[in-house]
Amino acid sequence: MPAGPVAWAGEVFVLSQYRGRGVGRALMSASGQWAAARNCTLVALATRRAAPFYRALGYEESAIYLRKILDDQSSE
Repeated sequence: MPAGPVAWAGEVFVLSQYRGRGVGRALMSASGQWAAARNCTLVALATRRAAPFYRALGYEESAIYLRKILDDQSSE
């Protein structure tokens, strides 16, 4: 893995009537250009539904994303 800053991208959502027109691809391209201009060495993201879309753009699986939801501890 290249050393350096990492840009974290949220998932792109394109309304169904605009899908297949390159809108998502353009958004991800712009975010990659933004990251590169800031000397980021990679763009990372997590997705549950759109892995084929991101793979088609050259993204590859590299890790397992884990999370733990914590109980509300504000009353302590």
